[in-house]
Amino acid sequence: MADNLIIYEAEPALLTPKGRNYKLNIGKTQTILKRDIDFGIIPGTQRPSLYKSGAEAIAMGYGLLQHYELVSSIENWDGDVPFFMYTVKCSLCKVVDGKEYVFSSAYGSANTKEKRNGRNDAFNASNSTLKMAQKRALTSAAIAVSGLSSAFTMDIEDSGFNRSVENMTYDTTNPDDKITTAQGKRLFAIAKTYGLGNVELKAWLKDKFGLESTKDITQKQYDDVVAELQKGN
Repeated sequence: MADNLIIYEAEPALLTPKGRNYKLNIGKTQTILKRDIDFGIIPGTQRPSLYKSGAEAIAMGYGLLQHYELVSSIENWDGDVPFFMYTVKCSLCKVVDGKEYVFSSAYGSANTKEKRNGRNDAFNASNSTLKMAQKRALTSAAIAVSGLSSAFTMDIEDSGFNRSVENMTYDTTNPDDKITTAQGKRLFAIAKTYGLGNVELKAWLKDKFGLESTKDITQKQYDDVVAELQKGN
């Protein structure tokens, strides 16, 4: 088991604007956090949301390893409504003289009843739910160790996006119609949680479904596109 190390004089990360991006300074290490890839601005929020790739950049800037532990899980396969919930602990660690020290740790949880899953059934959403729990734990640990809580919020749910999802309607009477603006916004938001900006999402749609843009997605394709996107590949 790793020893716990409390760093009272840890050097905080410094974040400075660089065009649409941010320059991240951690000691002598510098890197660029890219908008819509490492972080993104969610409409209606005061602070940008840190994405998984941005959290990884912070961890690497400190030279920290990521260790994940599945703390608890609920996997209810029975009944009419299967349910999966995972809680994950992420520890950011460093090995010094053969001993492993924990610089920061945090927990993240996710479940298949979250509104972000839309109409996907629990079986389709279970894998992405576990990944989301890991991502939330990593993001929280990265923000804690860097002291950047004033610059970044942890996750997309802080934006109130889930509340807007509740009000979305899905047109099942005209399956060949193109998706609505609200559905498109939800797709972009989900993509951002997996580190895909607008350009990357467009390329992903072309590769996976042969579609040129989100405007080409039909109602009958929408759930399949969301489910594939949430696989995180």
